[in-house]
Amino acid sequence: MLFVAVCNIGWDGFSPRASYTITLVAIGVVAVGCTVQQASYYGFTGSLPPRYTQAVMVGESAAGFWVSIDRILTKYTFKQPRRSTFMFFVFSILILLGHSMLHHMMMRHPLVLHYLRLTSESRHKRRILLHLNPSQDNAVESQDGESSYGVLKLQSPAPSSGLGK
Repeated sequence: MLFVAVCNIGWDGFSPRASYTITLVAIGVVAVGCTVQQASYYGFTGSLPPRYTQAVMVGESAAGFWVSIDRILTKYTFKQPRRSTFMFFVFSILILLGHSMLHHMMMRHPLVLHYLRLTSESRHKRRILLHLNPSQDNAVESQDGESSYGVLKLQSPAPSSGLGK
């Protein structure tokens, strides 16, 4: 994004065709990065209680809303298309830097460290569990009565009562 903002929009040292190609490649790189980031956050929240997955989903929605507001404000504030686009990229880059700092701060938070430790301990027990019940906490009790975090528990369906046959 920084390359596009500085070299492609601010400097204008490329032909329109090259500029278009550079922008498309940058969009592709950002899209791949967003995919990895989204998968990483959902994987990360798998170590936390289920209510935190909803926070990630709300954050993604808020990010989309912010991008729209950012573009509307920069387009309204700066009348020249080149300047408004440049400022959109500048504001977006600043927001990304701010979110990166917040992420690093969050990774040091005691609550996150607690659940990451529990997940790590559960993985070292080498149990394969699958439990997909969103109404329960992410703690799954094993056969020996210990709680496992961030693991999946294989659970067979409840036996039918035979009344409906």
